[in-house]
Amino acid sequence: MLYEKPGQKKTFEPVPRKEHQAVCSMVIDLGKEFFEKYNKWNEKILIGFELPNLIADYQNEDGTVTKKPRVLSRRFKRELYDGHGNKSELHEFIVDWLGRDLKTNEEGFIKFDPKALIGLNGNIDVSHNVKGDKTYADIKNIRPLRDEQTKHAPEGQTVFQLCDVPEGENPVDHFPATAQEWIKKAFMKSQQALSFMGTQKSAEQPPAAAETGTQDMDDDFPF
Repeated sequence: MLYEKPGQKKTFEPVPRKEHQAVCSMVIDLGKEFFEKYNKWNEKILIGFELPNLIADYQNEDGTVTKKPRVLSRRFKRELYDGHGNKSELHEFIVDWLGRDLKTNEEGFIKFDPKALIGLNGNIDVSHNVKGDKTYADIKNIRPLRDEQTKHAPEGQTVFQLCDVPEGENPVDHFPATAQEWIKKAFMKSQQALSFMGTQKSAEQPPAAAETGTQDMDDDFPF
């Protein structure tokens, strides 16, 4: 349900804490995010889902209302193995999602294109995380659809990968306009975006928090 008045910020009830059928509608390369806590950069990727059985009213700029599926997302380090050779959180998530391990080629390498996740259905477990007076809905686990469930196609698709940006061009100019505002703000703090905006002296030099507004990107986002 949506509670809203003209000019007010949209406020949704948190996605209920239970299992939801979901279809992947969003794969976004967030670039290198700086973590103050560990003083290091990490490549991050966001995977977003539409919940076809959970519909909300979205108010358009002209005042009309459109019914759309609720959306929920989760961010991961963009890696399949950690520095110790163990399966990463992203790797484990995808394995649980597919219900099988990822295939390897003859040389033993995994060729994985995140864009292939678009349109893939699954069942996600949603939990609630309360911080102060806000409640956040988090994707905790995922599993394949059951045989009796009907697959859904996503109503919208948002895909962005830095490798698709022509060399020498500003990645900010190619960032999808359909992405939510908080996602855009997160990308604007990436090493790639900061480099083009001239706020970094060096591509390897972490930005000062006071100068760039960079904060611990482990913070949750309510939606």
